[in-house]
This record gives sequence, C-alpha cells and structure tokens, in this order.
Amino acid sequence: AQTEPLDGFLHILSWNVKGANETVKGRKLLLYLKHKKVDICFLQETHLCDEESNKLQRDWVGRVFFSANSSKQRGVAILIGKNLKVHKQYSDEEGRWLAIDVDLLGVRYSLINIYAPNTDSPGFFVI
Repeated sequence: AQTEPLDGFLHILSWNVKGANETVKGRKLLLYLKHKKVDICFLQETHLCDEESNKLQRDWVGRVFFSANSSKQRGVAILIGKNLKVHKQYSDEEGRWLAIDVDLLGVRYSLINIYAPNTDSPGFFVI
C-alpha cells in the first residue's frame, strides 16, 4: 500500500551535485534531502560507480537508481522514497539519462532524469 506524504504534497528536487562520490559530500547530500523530506530526487553529474552507488543506497531511506559512466564523469540518479512502487528502469551506458516507471498517488508516471552535453550536440536529442 502506498502512503501519501504527510503534508499532502509530493516533494521533488533536481540537483546538479558536481560529484556525489566523496563520502562526506554524499552524507551531507543525504542529510539535506532527509531534512527537506524529499520524496523524489533527480541528481545530475553524480560521478558514481557501482560501489559508490551502493553506499548511497545503504544510507538512503528508499531506492536509488543510477546510470553511470565508467570514467567517473557524468552520471545521473533518481532517489525515491520507500513507499513508491517502481515498475521498470531504463538507462544508457554513458551516464546521460535514466528513466523509471513509478506509481505516484495511484497514477503511473515515467520519471526521466537527463544530463545533456554542454556542447552543441543536436544529435543527443534525436530519438
């Protein structure tokens, strides 16, 4: 059963963290999100690898989904509260985008986090 946020609102945050792979920075990030009672967080430029994302997952109350590049560049993540049901995850191998299908307040949505190139790359947006 899904519960609604206590105040009746869904708290969503998007943040370019410029690296969440440092232990102290990761802890400060999670403390801030918990303090603000964030239900869904879109993080860009995370620079996470599998091991570092496991640390983030361990300390987050909920689930962490991520797409990462092996060179500790780029990287996106979506952190969701424990009461949200996830159906499917999609991502690329370059750490540029991540999508998850979730149930939010009884309705299914696709949540997409994109970290687009900061150069003129019109081909990036072509499907």
